[in-house]
Amino acid sequence: LEVRDESMNMSGIFPGDIIISDLSRMCRPGQLVVAQHYHGRGAKTVIRKYEPPLLLSHSTSTGFSPLNIDSEEAR
Repeated sequence: LEVRDESMNMSGIFPGDIIISDLSRMCRPGQLVVAQHYHGRGAKTVIRKYEPPLLLSHSTSTGFSPLNIDSEEAR
């Protein structure tokens, strides 16, 4: 996946960076998660820091709200 926003710029992840993910392993608190956030009829791909039960942004920019996850498991 190619990063398109600044939601993780405090972690050194910037627009244009490439992310490779491994879906076979469970996430631990503090790890980065690439998630599909469904809102209305469409979905947005977001990168967040996993701090159960929330996916937190890590950005100097405003407007990146945390996302609540429904279960304790994230991949």
